[in-house]
Amino acid sequence: MSAHGDAAPDEHAASLLGESGLAGAADQLPAGLSSGQRRRLALATCFARPRLLVLLDEPEQRLDSGGRRWLTGRLLAEKQAGHGVLFASHDRSLVNAGDECGAIGCCCGGCAQAHGPAAPGAAC
Repeated sequence: MSAHGDAAPDEHAASLLGESGLAGAADQLPAGLSSGQRRRLALATCFARPRLLVLLDEPEQRLDSGGRRWLTGRLLAEKQAGHGVLFASHDRSLVNAGDECGAIGCCCGGCAQAHGPAAPGAAC
């Protein structure tokens, strides 16, 4: 991260690991993590570099309920910080949270839609 002007890359990495619930696994190689932990790690790396837009395809996959809550909170924080957030998801609660914060994206049941959840009665 120091290549991106981060004056404290180790602290930034430790903060992201803690935020994502991976602080206790900081000394493990990715191969030794569960699939959910690997997914959290992959998502956390999206937030390690400077960005204007976060673009994710089904980011909730392999996450437990705690991981989904962390992801929802993180995407809301990204939007509040002024970053664009665009994602495709089958998780109705994630899509609804994205819609509330002005994030764009939903893909459920094969029907792609812009800006939020499917209309009532729509096939999903």
